[in-house]
Amino acid sequence: MNKLFFSILFLSLLSCSVNDELRDDQKQNSLDKENSSSLKNTTSDKGVNKKISTDKALLSNKIYTSKEEMVNDYISIYKKEPVLHGPYTWSIRKPTYSTRPGGNQPFTQTISYSSPYSYPPVGIYVAEIYNYKAQILLPNEAVTGYVESVDVSGYSNYTTQTVGINQFTTVGLPADGPFGPITTGLYLHANTYGVILKYNSVGQLINYPIGITDTKTFTYYYVTP
Repeated sequence: MNKLFFSILFLSLLSCSVNDELRDDQKQNSLDKENSSSLKNTTSDKGVNKKISTDKALLSNKIYTSKEEMVNDYISIYKKEPVLHGPYTWSIRKPTYSTRPGGNQPFTQTISYSSPYSYPPVGIYVAEIYNYKAQILLPNEAVTGYVESVDVSGYSNYTTQTVGINQFTTVGLPADGPFGPITTGLYLHANTYGVILKYNSVGQLINYPIGITDTKTFTYYYVTP
Protein backbone atom coordinates (compact mmCIF):
# COMPACT_ATOMS: atom_id res chain seq x y z
CA MET A 1 0.00 0.00 0.00
CA ASN A 2 2.83 2.40 0.92
CA LYS A 3 4.65 1.64 -2.32
CA LEU A 4 1.48 2.40 -4.31
CA PHE A 5 0.98 5.71 -2.44
CA PHE A 6 4.56 6.91 -3.05
CA SER A 7 4.40 5.86 -6.69
CA ILE A 8 1.24 7.94 -7.20
CA LEU A 9 2.80 10.88 -5.31
CA PHE A 10 5.98 10.74 -7.46
CA LEU A 11 4.01 10.68 -10.71
CA SER A 12 1.88 13.59 -9.50
CA LEU A 13 4.95 15.72 -8.66
CA LEU A 14 6.59 14.83 -11.99
CA SER A 15 3.44 15.88 -13.85
CA CYS A 16 3.33 19.21 -11.98
CA SER A 17 7.01 19.88 -12.82
CA VAL A 18 6.47 19.19 -16.52
CA ASN A 19 3.32 21.35 -16.59
CA ASP A 20 5.18 24.23 -14.91
CA GLU A 21 7.94 24.06 -17.54
CA LEU A 22 5.37 24.00 -20.34
CA ARG A 23 3.62 27.05 -18.90
CA ASP A 24 6.94 28.92 -18.64
CA ASP A 25 7.77 28.00 -22.25
CA GLN A 26 4.35 29.21 -23.41
CA LYS A 27 4.79 32.55 -21.60
CA GLN A 28 8.28 33.08 -23.05
CA ASN A 29 7.06 32.07 -26.53
CA SER A 30 4.37 34.74 -26.23
CA LEU A 31 7.02 37.33 -25.33
CA ASP A 32 9.20 36.14 -28.22
CA LYS A 33 6.33 36.78 -30.64
CA GLU A 34 5.86 40.30 -29.24
CA ASN A 35 9.61 40.96 -29.51
CA SER A 36 9.69 39.70 -33.09
CA SER A 37 6.79 41.93 -34.08
CA SER A 38 8.80 45.02 -33.10
CA LEU A 39 11.33 44.13 -35.80
CA LYS A 40 9.03 42.74 -38.50
CA ASN A 41 9.17 45.93 -40.58
CA THR A 42 12.91 46.46 -40.21
CA THR A 43 14.38 43.05 -41.10
CA SER A 44 15.33 42.39 -44.70
CA ASP A 45 13.10 39.97 -46.63
CA LYS A 46 16.25 38.18 -47.76
CA GLY A 47 16.85 36.99 -44.18
CA VAL A 48 19.92 37.41 -42.04
CA ASN A 49 22.04 34.55 -43.36
CA LYS A 50 24.44 36.71 -45.35
CA LYS A 51 28.08 37.74 -45.02
CA ILE A 52 28.63 40.43 -42.36
CA SER A 53 30.33 43.39 -44.01
CA THR A 54 33.69 44.80 -42.96
CA ASP A 55 32.02 48.15 -42.29
CA LYS A 56 29.76 46.59 -39.67
CA ALA A 57 32.74 45.11 -37.82
CA LEU A 58 34.24 48.59 -37.31
CA LEU A 59 31.53 49.54 -34.81
CA SER A 60 30.21 46.20 -33.63
CA ASN A 61 32.78 45.82 -30.84
CA LYS A 62 32.07 49.23 -29.28
CA ILE A 63 30.15 49.70 -26.02
CA TYR A 64 28.33 53.01 -25.79
CA THR A 65 27.02 55.06 -22.89
CA SER A 66 24.33 56.87 -24.91
CA LYS A 67 22.68 56.75 -28.33
CA GLU A 68 24.22 60.16 -29.05
CA GLU A 69 27.68 58.68 -28.53
CA MET A 70 26.78 55.86 -30.91
CA VAL A 71 25.63 58.34 -33.60
CA ASN A 72 28.72 60.53 -33.15
CA ASP A 73 31.02 57.52 -33.42
CA TYR A 74 29.36 56.56 -36.70
CA ILE A 75 29.83 60.10 -38.03
CA SER A 76 33.50 60.16 -37.03
CA ILE A 77 34.16 56.96 -39.02
CA TYR A 78 31.89 57.34 -42.05
CA LYS A 79 31.78 61.17 -42.27
CA LYS A 80 27.99 61.19 -42.64
CA GLU A 81 24.84 60.99 -40.51
CA PRO A 82 23.40 57.53 -39.88
CA VAL A 83 19.70 56.71 -39.63
CA LEU A 84 18.78 56.20 -35.97
CA HIS A 85 16.07 53.57 -35.38
CA GLY A 86 14.10 53.26 -32.16
CA PRO A 87 13.16 53.20 -29.44
CA TYR A 88 12.26 49.50 -29.57
CA THR A 89 11.60 47.18 -26.65
CA TRP A 90 12.59 43.60 -25.88
CA SER A 91 10.97 41.72 -22.99
CA ILE A 92 12.19 38.62 -21.17
CA ARG A 93 10.80 36.49 -18.34
CA LYS A 94 12.41 35.79 -15.01
CA PRO A 95 14.74 32.76 -15.22
CA THR A 96 13.20 29.63 -13.72
CA TYR A 97 14.53 26.36 -12.35
CA SER A 98 14.27 23.53 -14.85
CA THR A 99 15.15 19.84 -14.92
CA ARG A 100 16.38 20.25 -18.49
CA PRO A 101 20.07 20.95 -19.18
CA GLY A 102 21.26 24.34 -20.42
CA GLY A 103 19.07 27.39 -20.58
CA ASN A 104 19.01 30.39 -18.29
CA GLN A 105 18.45 29.28 -14.70
CA PRO A 106 18.98 31.04 -11.36
CA PHE A 107 22.05 30.00 -9.40
CA THR A 108 23.19 30.20 -5.76
CA GLN A 109 26.10 32.40 -4.67
CA THR A 110 27.49 33.57 -1.33
CA ILE A 111 27.85 37.35 -1.44
CA SER A 112 28.95 40.16 0.85
CA TYR A 113 25.98 42.52 0.95
CA SER A 114 26.54 46.23 1.59
CA SER A 115 23.21 47.97 2.04
CA PRO A 116 22.57 51.73 2.32
CA TYR A 117 19.47 50.87 4.36
CA SER A 118 18.93 49.40 7.82
CA TYR A 119 17.42 46.18 6.46
CA PRO A 120 18.79 43.79 5.48
CA PRO A 121 21.92 44.70 7.44
CA VAL A 122 25.42 44.55 5.99
CA GLY A 123 26.72 41.00 6.06
CA ILE A 124 27.33 37.69 4.30
CA TYR A 125 24.33 36.07 2.62
CA VAL A 126 23.54 33.01 0.58
CA ALA A 127 21.73 34.47 -2.42
CA GLU A 128 19.82 33.29 -5.45
CA ILE A 129 21.02 35.14 -8.56
CA TYR A 130 18.68 35.71 -11.52
CA ASN A 131 20.34 36.74 -14.76
CA TYR A 132 17.81 38.62 -16.91
CA LYS A 133 19.49 38.61 -20.31
CA ALA A 134 18.31 39.82 -23.69
CA GLN A 135 19.81 38.61 -26.94
CA ILE A 136 18.49 40.68 -29.86
CA LEU A 137 19.16 39.86 -33.49
CA LEU A 138 19.35 43.22 -35.27
CA PRO A 139 18.22 43.71 -38.90
CA ASN A 140 20.62 43.12 -41.79
CA GLU A 141 21.24 46.82 -42.36
CA ALA A 142 22.12 47.58 -38.73
CA VAL A 143 25.72 48.61 -38.11
CA THR A 144 25.61 48.66 -34.32
CA GLY A 145 23.16 49.08 -31.45
CA TYR A 146 22.71 50.49 -27.98
CA VAL A 147 20.52 49.44 -25.02
CA GLU A 148 19.33 52.59 -23.31
CA SER A 149 17.53 51.24 -20.26
CA VAL A 150 15.58 48.49 -18.53
CA ASP A 151 12.20 49.20 -16.93
CA VAL A 152 13.17 47.80 -13.50
CA SER A 153 16.90 47.87 -12.85
CA GLY A 154 18.82 45.15 -11.13
CA TYR A 155 22.57 44.93 -10.65
CA SER A 156 25.15 45.11 -13.40
CA ASN A 157 27.48 43.50 -10.85
CA TYR A 158 25.82 41.56 -8.02
CA THR A 159 29.14 41.13 -6.17
CA THR A 160 29.61 44.89 -5.70
CA GLN A 161 25.85 45.65 -5.90
CA THR A 162 26.37 48.13 -8.73
CA VAL A 163 22.96 49.11 -10.10
CA GLY A 164 22.55 49.05 -13.89
CA ILE A 165 22.88 46.91 -16.99
CA ASN A 166 25.68 45.35 -19.03
CA GLN A 167 25.68 45.34 -22.82
CA PHE A 168 27.78 44.38 -25.83
CA THR A 169 27.38 43.31 -29.45
CA THR A 170 28.64 40.26 -31.30
CA VAL A 171 28.97 39.53 -35.00
CA GLY A 172 28.28 35.92 -35.94
CA LEU A 173 26.56 33.30 -33.83
CA PRO A 174 25.12 34.42 -30.48
CA ALA A 175 27.24 34.16 -27.35
CA ASP A 176 24.95 31.55 -25.77
CA GLY A 177 25.87 28.88 -28.30
CA PRO A 178 23.53 25.94 -28.93
CA PHE A 179 20.95 27.01 -26.34
CA GLY A 180 20.33 30.41 -27.95
CA PRO A 181 19.25 31.38 -31.47
CA ILE A 182 21.40 29.82 -34.20
CA THR A 183 21.01 32.49 -36.89
CA THR A 184 24.18 34.27 -37.97
CA GLY A 185 24.01 38.05 -37.72
CA LEU A 186 24.63 41.10 -35.54
CA TYR A 187 23.43 40.53 -31.97
CA LEU A 188 22.83 43.14 -29.29
CA HIS A 189 23.17 41.65 -25.79
CA ALA A 190 22.11 43.13 -22.46
CA ASN A 191 21.62 41.80 -18.96
CA THR A 192 20.87 42.80 -15.40
CA TYR A 193 20.85 40.66 -12.25
CA GLY A 194 18.05 40.21 -9.74
CA VAL A 195 18.94 38.86 -6.30
CA ILE A 196 17.07 37.12 -3.50
CA LEU A 197 18.96 37.12 -0.19
CA LYS A 198 17.97 33.67 1.08
CA TYR A 199 19.94 33.10 4.30
CA ASN A 200 22.20 35.17 6.53
CA SER A 201 25.52 33.98 7.93
CA VAL A 202 23.87 32.13 10.85
CA GLY A 203 21.38 30.30 8.64
CA GLN A 204 18.28 32.41 9.28
CA LEU A 205 15.80 32.52 6.41
CA ILE A 206 15.64 36.07 4.96
CA ASN A 207 14.08 35.76 1.47
CA TYR A 208 14.66 39.43 0.62
CA PRO A 209 14.21 40.20 -3.11
CA ILE A 210 16.19 42.90 -4.92
CA GLY A 211 15.35 43.77 -8.53
CA ILE A 212 13.17 40.67 -8.95
CA THR A 213 10.26 40.99 -11.41
CA ASP A 214 8.28 38.52 -13.50
CA THR A 215 9.45 40.26 -16.67
CA LYS A 216 11.96 42.93 -17.60
CA THR A 217 11.78 45.11 -20.70
CA PHE A 218 14.89 46.57 -22.32
CA THR A 219 14.71 49.67 -24.55
CA TYR A 220 17.21 49.82 -27.42
CA TYR A 221 18.26 51.64 -30.59
CA TYR A 222 20.36 50.81 -33.63
CA VAL A 223 21.80 52.70 -36.59
CA THR A 224 21.90 52.03 -40.33
CA PRO A 225 23.69 53.86 -43.18
